[in-house]
Amino acid sequence: MQILLAVLGTLVTLAILFTSLAQVGVDFRWLNPLAWHGRHQFQDDQFVDPIFKLKTPLDVAALYLVAIAKADGTLSTKQKFVLLDIFREEFHLAQSEAQNMLATSAYRLGDGSALHDNPKRVLEPCYKKFTRAQIESLQRLIVDVATIDGPASEKQMALCRQISQNLPSSKAVPH
Repeated sequence: MQILLAVLGTLVTLAILFTSLAQVGVDFRWLNPLAWHGRHQFQDDQFVDPIFKLKTPLDVAALYLVAIAKADGTLSTKQKFVLLDIFREEFHLAQSEAQNMLATSAYRLGDGSALHDNPKRVLEPCYKKFTRAQIESLQRLIVDVATIDGPASEKQMALCRQISQNLPSSKAVPH
């Protein structure tokens, strides 16, 4: 009984001590291993480029197509209309969804440096979700998008080859 009272007294004293220290500004939350794990997981997610967190093949394909169209600078009006047509016809999206997909992909892409540095990393979250038909369609579409404004530029062809080589297939865009 005396040991139980001593333990309870110690616990109450520690609780009062921690409360007083917390009021002064000392933070003991770092001692909680569950909070530590959650905090670090959140920080990892917070500082990762959003293009590396795409979960569906549709989002990845749209990002790749916009990146190829935008490889030489900004999107031309013709490229925007062709991309919208592709999103509507090939991806079976409504007009408003196609516009949203184009705007979202262009925003996520930004200047494109993250994608150009590591196009395979964009695929990682949904690599196994790609079907053979989606891969073949995407390989056809990246060449089509690269040639919207005439023959594809060197930057566009280099990006097409990088993307094609990283797709879950042995086929690659011809040089």
